[in-house]
Amino acid sequence: MKPNQRPNFLWINTHDLSVRHLGCYGHLYAKTPNLDRLAVEGLRYTNAFTAGPICSPSCTSIFTGMHPATLGTHHHRSFAIRPDRVRFLPQYLMEAGYISTQLNMDINTYIDSDEWAQYLKSEDLWQKCPKDKPFFAVFSFGESHASTF
Repeated sequence: MKPNQRPNFLWINTHDLSVRHLGCYGHLYAKTPNLDRLAVEGLRYTNAFTAGPICSPSCTSIFTGMHPATLGTHHHRSFAIRPDRVRFLPQYLMEAGYISTQLNMDINTYIDSDEWAQYLKSEDLWQKCPKDKPFFAVFSFGESHASTF
């Protein structure tokens, strides 16, 4: 990456998936070659904590920098009304010139997705977004979600 070039952000959210199930964290039998490669080429956390016991309150905290109880989003599927003073990380990134997208991300509040997602489908992100702009992309997969078992 060039010194003045801004990084792209790719967040792959795999609800309720533990690091114990990924090869890049040492699982002996898990076959996750693409995630392993991303871990080598990008950023891999080795010491992380969560603000909520389940996915949607945790996502709310990540996107706002606030504790879920502060916003009333500490229950799963609470759909709290977001105070006007509270903004989401993607909104700040969009103001900084980033293209923002999200697929199937539950942030536990009522929000118009246009506020922080310019492109809602993966093909829109990759085919229509300007190539000279950095991106913040969130892909959320629910197959590993505890409620699907």
